[in-house]
Amino acid sequence: MAEEYNPKNCEERHHFINKGFEKMDIRLKKVENRFLAIMTILVVNLLGVIGTLALSYLKLKGGP
Repeated sequence: MAEEYNPKNCEERHHFINKGFEKMDIRLKKVENRFLAIMTILVVNLLGVIGTLALSYLKLKGGP
């Protein structure tokens, strides 16, 4: 049979589990922030490329 229920051990284990989840949440938040920064940079870069191509096209066509 499994070992007897010990409330002290149970509380201690839950404490360490909660601390581990808190650390993991902090790490995931950092990764999420980096991901959002990279995605924002990529979108701005894409808009710049599209804008440059549009200006080149307008100059080629003799636009304003």
